[in-house]
Amino acid sequence: MSTRMEWIEYKGKRIWSVDYSHFGRNAAALRQAIEAADAIVTAEPPNSVLCLVDIEGTIASPEALNIIKESTLRTKNYLRRIAVVGVGAGLRQLFLDSIVRFSGRGIRAFPDVESAKEWLISE
Repeated sequence: MSTRMEWIEYKGKRIWSVDYSHFGRNAAALRQAIEAADAIVTAEPPNSVLCLVDIEGTIASPEALNIIKESTLRTKNYLRRIAVVGVGAGLRQLFLDSIVRFSGRGIRAFPDVESAKEWLISE
């Protein structure tokens, strides 16, 4: 399974777009994708990356939670803002709330990509 990750430009701002959607319960593939994306993020200047993450269809398992917590520790000095789409309600929302509490980051969930991008560039 390959992850789509790319730099996109939106209204003159550079956004790191990472698609972690539809990994289901495949935590090993999720770990591989997150570590590849983190390697690119940590090569950027501190506090510079606007990040858009899609998690639609990825199961909020305890293992996935630990993988994402590890990622937040690796990338915390590089990410300026993080917008997440594909959260919905229920378990994935609780999962995101746990990550926000753990990381102390202002990670925000959005119903669609456009509103997420607007928030990312709104500072």
